[in-house]
Amino acid sequence: MDFWDLTKLLVRRWKIVSPMLVLSAAFAVLTITQVKPDYVGTAYVQLVPPVIGQTKPGEATAEQRNPWIGLGLETIGNAAIVTVTDRSVAKRMKALGYSDSYTLTMGSTSPMVSFEIIGKSEAQASATAEQLVERFSQSVANLQSAYSVAPSDAITTRRLDLGTNVVQSNSKVKRAFIAVVGAGLLLSAAGTVGIDALLRRRQRRRAAVDAVPPTATPNPAPGTLGAERLSSPSVIAPVPRVHTDERDEVKRPTTMAEEQPTVRVRLDSAPTTSSGKGNSRGESDPSVPPEATIVLPWTRP
Repeated sequence: MDFWDLTKLLVRRWKIVSPMLVLSAAFAVLTITQVKPDYVGTAYVQLVPPVIGQTKPGEATAEQRNPWIGLGLETIGNAAIVTVTDRSVAKRMKALGYSDSYTLTMGSTSPMVSFEIIGKSEAQASATAEQLVERFSQSVANLQSAYSVAPSDAITTRRLDLGTNVVQSNSKVKRAFIAVVGAGLLLSAAGTVGIDALLRRRQRRRAAVDAVPPTATPNPAPGTLGAERLSSPSVIAPVPRVHTDERDEVKRPTTMAEEQPTVRVRLDSAPTTSSGKGNSRGESDPSVPPEATIVLPWTRP
């Protein structure tokens, strides 16, 4: 089934698709009302190298007094980023009520660190940015104090923004809305295809049952032996027949076990006549049913 066949099926089964689409739209509206937007805060911190004067003869150079200067500002900046983005720090900040969703990025052309914080509210995003900038500056200072760097030879940090870069972001709401709408459309299409297949299967079964003719037993034609046996009562009259003995040629009646095949005769086909006063027109005996059949023995010649 291609897209065009699916479209035609959905149009033909619009009574099934419509409630599903309405339900999907209701869920989408509910998602928009329930999912809250995020607030994105940004901060920028510049790494500032120390002011290095002219080195007198016999004095240590700036790289000797502070090894981070020789390694570069990007090196100490990346080291401070690692300490701030540690998972234990994120858990501690979340426990304190700050956001644990943030990223720190070192600039490619300048030793400037960009902070991006995603908070549930504007106040949370702003407070988290303040906390991260403070921790980053403290980490840079701690990394240099391990080498007993003098304050005049230390690399410092300076925040460039004013701490008000917080904007509302609806990307999470849009993603949730698109996910609900997409899932609703897929479920509506799948449900319609399944119900259509079920209805078609039932229709084929019903058509197959209607196409098979009913197997009814035909009624025998009137006057035949089968009809007489089914509809007419029978009266079996055992009549002994005369048998001629070959030795003495004396005629004697046979028993019932020695009877020969009999012949059924309908009483209504051969009405009997009576010589009585009330039955002078050849009417049948009212005591015998008109459809009764009497069986008489038949003697072979």
